Amino acid sequence: MDTIDIDDLNTSQKIKMLQIALQYRLPKLQAINTIEEIEELPLFEQIQIVTSVDEKERLEKVEAYEKEHNVQIL
Repeated sequence: MDTIDIDDLNTSQKIKMLQIALQYRLPKLQAINTIEEIEELPLFEQIQIVTSVDEKERLEKVEAYEKEHNVQIL
């Protein structure tokens, strides 16, 4: 039986030998079919960026109108 002295191989040959050997050692990955219904949920219910007091007051008025009339504007 012939033997291989690893010290006699260059880096490229060592890498190739490792690639070949790993094929027999590591299991191959297989695709798994999964069917899941993912309900898309909003990350945040509502994000409001208010830059001024006037804008905040206008936003509060709109929200009050929405609540009073049972409508959604924003």
